[in-house]
Amino acid sequence: DHFAKLPEGATYKTLVAFMEIYNEQIRDLLAPADSEIKKLEVKQHPVLGTIVPGLTEAAVASGEEVLNLVDYGSQMRHVSATAMNATSSRSHCIFTFKTSLTEP
Repeated sequence: DHFAKLPEGATYKTLVAFMEIYNEQIRDLLAPADSEIKKLEVKQHPVLGTIVPGLTEAAVASGEEVLNLVDYGSQMRHVSATAMNATSSRSHCIFTFKTSLTEP
């Protein structure tokens, strides 16, 4: 566990995001199922780099929380039957981790 090796008093925060690219549209896979679907776009920020404004970033504190969000987002994906696979994914997904560290 890398975080166990941090200096005393250091704190960290980890955020995750999960998006799907389907039919040239970006969809937030961590948004609540009953929420309004927002149009998301990839942007280039001069300091932050590539960003997707409006994408849900969920705070996590354990591997179990991460896996729960992966499961939730995976259930939100577009799937349909193809000639080769009855539940083929029709999209590409990106799962990101963003960790920040504050030292004393």
